[in-house]
Amino acid sequence: MAELIPYPEGEEAERIKRDPAAAVRVPTTEAAKRTGFYLHEDDHRDLTFAKTIDGADANTRVRAMIAYWRTNKQFREAVNRVASGMPRGPRKNQAGQP
Repeated sequence: MAELIPYPEGEEAERIKRDPAAAVRVPTTEAAKRTGFYLHEDDHRDLTFAKTIDGADANTRVRAMIAYWRTNKQFREAVNRVASGMPRGPRKNQAGQP
Protein backbone atom coordinates (compact mmCIF):
# COMPACT_ATOMS: atom_id res chain seq x y z
CA MET A 1 0.00 0.00 0.00
CA ALA A 2 1.28 3.48 -0.82
CA GLU A 3 2.28 5.75 2.03
CA LEU A 4 2.19 9.50 2.39
CA ILE A 5 5.45 11.32 2.03
CA PRO A 6 6.75 11.86 5.58
CA TYR A 7 6.68 15.30 7.14
CA PRO A 8 9.84 17.26 6.41
CA GLU A 9 12.47 17.20 9.13
CA GLY A 10 15.72 18.94 9.91
CA GLU A 11 17.08 21.35 7.33
CA GLU A 12 14.15 20.85 4.94
CA ALA A 13 11.62 21.64 7.68
CA GLU A 14 13.54 24.80 8.62
CA ARG A 15 13.70 25.88 4.96
CA ILE A 16 9.92 25.47 4.64
CA LYS A 17 9.34 27.44 7.86
CA ARG A 18 11.43 30.29 6.42
CA ASP A 19 9.80 30.05 2.99
CA PRO A 20 6.47 28.14 2.92
CA ALA A 21 6.40 28.45 -0.88
CA ALA A 22 9.33 26.00 -0.93
CA ALA A 23 6.85 23.22 -0.07
CA VAL A 24 4.74 23.82 -3.20
CA ARG A 25 5.46 21.27 -5.88
CA VAL A 26 4.93 22.67 -9.37
CA PRO A 27 4.52 19.80 -11.82
CA THR A 28 6.24 19.53 -15.15
CA THR A 29 3.98 19.07 -18.14
CA GLU A 30 5.38 15.58 -18.68
CA ALA A 31 4.73 14.35 -15.14
CA ALA A 32 1.60 16.32 -14.23
CA LYS A 33 -1.49 14.46 -13.07
CA ARG A 34 -4.89 16.04 -13.45
CA THR A 35 -7.67 15.99 -10.91
CA GLY A 36 -11.03 17.64 -10.80
CA PHE A 37 -13.52 18.53 -8.13
CA TYR A 38 -16.70 20.48 -7.75
CA LEU A 39 -16.73 23.74 -5.82
CA HIS A 40 -19.64 25.44 -4.17
CA GLU A 41 -20.42 28.63 -6.07
CA ASP A 42 -19.36 30.72 -3.03
CA ASP A 43 -15.96 28.98 -2.88
CA HIS A 44 -15.48 29.48 -6.61
CA ARG A 45 -16.36 33.16 -6.28
CA ASP A 46 -13.99 33.58 -3.33
CA LEU A 47 -11.09 31.92 -5.16
CA THR A 48 -11.76 34.03 -8.24
CA PHE A 49 -11.95 37.22 -6.17
CA ALA A 50 -8.76 36.36 -4.27
CA LYS A 51 -6.90 36.38 -7.59
CA THR A 52 -7.77 40.06 -8.01
CA ILE A 53 -6.08 40.76 -4.68
CA ASP A 54 -2.79 38.89 -5.03
CA GLY A 55 -2.70 37.46 -8.55
CA ALA A 56 -2.64 33.80 -7.47
CA ASP A 57 -5.08 31.76 -9.54
CA ALA A 58 -7.25 29.00 -8.07
CA ASN A 59 -4.90 26.19 -9.16
CA THR A 60 -1.91 27.86 -7.54
CA ARG A 61 -3.88 28.52 -4.37
CA VAL A 62 -5.04 24.88 -4.16
CA ARG A 63 -1.45 23.65 -4.71
CA ALA A 64 -0.39 25.89 -1.80
CA MET A 65 -3.13 24.40 0.39
CA ILE A 66 -1.93 20.90 -0.53
CA ALA A 67 1.64 21.89 0.37
CA TYR A 68 0.46 22.91 3.85
CA TRP A 69 -1.55 19.70 4.16
CA ARG A 70 1.53 17.69 3.20
CA THR A 71 4.01 19.48 5.47
CA ASN A 72 2.03 20.55 8.56
CA LYS A 73 0.83 17.74 10.82
CA GLN A 74 -1.79 19.80 12.67
CA PHE A 75 -3.21 21.20 9.43
CA ARG A 76 -3.32 17.71 7.88
CA GLU A 77 -5.12 16.25 10.88
CA ALA A 78 -7.68 19.07 10.86
CA VAL A 79 -8.30 18.72 7.13
CA ASN A 80 -8.56 14.94 7.39
CA ARG A 81 -11.14 15.23 10.21
CA VAL A 82 -13.32 17.54 8.11
CA ALA A 83 -12.81 15.55 4.90
CA SER A 84 -13.78 12.23 6.48
CA GLY A 85 -17.30 13.52 7.10
CA MET A 86 -17.87 15.34 3.82
CA PRO A 87 -19.97 14.08 0.91
CA ARG A 88 -18.01 12.95 -2.14
CA GLY A 89 -19.55 15.22 -4.71
CA PRO A 90 -22.29 17.73 -5.29
CA ARG A 91 -25.72 17.05 -3.89
CA LYS A 92 -28.62 16.79 -6.27
CA ASN A 93 -31.23 19.47 -5.77
CA GLN A 94 -34.15 18.18 -3.80
CA ALA A 95 -37.59 19.75 -3.63
CA GLY A 96 -37.57 22.75 -1.34
CA GLN A 97 -33.76 22.87 -1.08
CA PRO A 98 -31.35 25.08 -3.01
